Amino acid sequence: MDKISAKYIFLDVVAYSGRPADEQGYIVEALQKIVKLSVNGYFDVLDRLWDNPAHYLPTGDGMCIVLEGVDEPEDVHVKIAETIHSKIKTHNSSSKFHFEVRIGINEGKDVAYNDINEQRNYAGRGINHAQRAMSFANAGQICVAQGAYEVLANFGDYKKRLHPVPQQLKDGENIFVYYLDYAPENAAKRKRSTAKTQPKNEMNINGAVSNSVVAQTFNSNMTIFKGDKKPKLPMPANSIANDAHKRGYIKYLADRYNKWRAMDEAKGGMKYEVIWNNIKTVFGNDAYMNSVDKFDQIVRYVQERIDNTTFGKKNRKIRKRNYHTFEEHLAKGTDE
Repeated sequence: MDKISAKYIFLDVVAYSGRPADEQGYIVEALQKIVKLSVNGYFDVLDRLWDNPAHYLPTGDGMCIVLEGVDEPEDVHVKIAETIHSKIKTHNSSSKFHFEVRIGINEGKDVAYNDINEQRNYAGRGINHAQRAMSFANAGQICVAQGAYEVLANFGDYKKRLHPVPQQLKDGENIFVYYLDYAPENAAKRKRSTAKTQPKNEMNINGAVSNSVVAQTFNSNMTIFKGDKKPKLPMPANSIANDAHKRGYIKYLADRYNKWRAMDEAKGGMKYEVIWNNIKTVFGNDAYMNSVDKFDQIVRYVQERIDNTTFGKKNRKIRKRNYHTFEEHLAKGTDE
């Protein structure tokens, strides 16, 4: 048994178990090829192919890539993870079997040992927290654990690209994981979009105003609302808020997550707004304010969170469903 330092890339295929066996075999082979190309290609660029430090630990529907003894570049695990997502996207554009993965990243000092098959394996907080971070990721996302964040936050622009989300483990421990905006142009696009919607020539007045000159010239349109209630703003035309069925299904899933999670919280302290805050952090807007184009992604995100609760895992072991599908939701005719 050896004490080592390593960077970890933990990944698995989303919705893998529900596929036919022939698709599963095809996807695993395709993923293995993509991973090898991504890792070897990266170290080839660094002229270190002769000393490729990668070890691969298969997990059935995914794997853990272990970069043992690699301290620099500091973001090597992020670059490889981004390349894997990119190559999967290219693969899906020409393959009849599409798939997506979720990725967790961490690093730390662990121990290496030989398993029962005399293969090198790893144990410790570094690899365990990489798997934990992956469990909080959604399809196509990269989620970073605390150990890796502390290194990346001091390197390049990662502190701006990593977005903290509070999570609570089944034992009650509160942790932060960090979602990586691995496509910087998307962040810039969101920033520009937000800037366009900021009100201009806005004036807020608290209290009474009398015998005062507010302005000599006010070149703008003004709407005055009476009463104490704030006016309702119009929803974006293409938002989930304008689709009662989709809005209702997301609420159903969020309520189901909170109900399942409450069963896990033996000591109480359940915070029902957490799932809504997480959706806003991951997808950039309040749940209903997102475009309908993001509906499927939000649905998968909340469904996976339900399945990963302690109660959800118990149901899956006995092949009991944790929620009904959107199609079944439509058939029931249940909205908000």
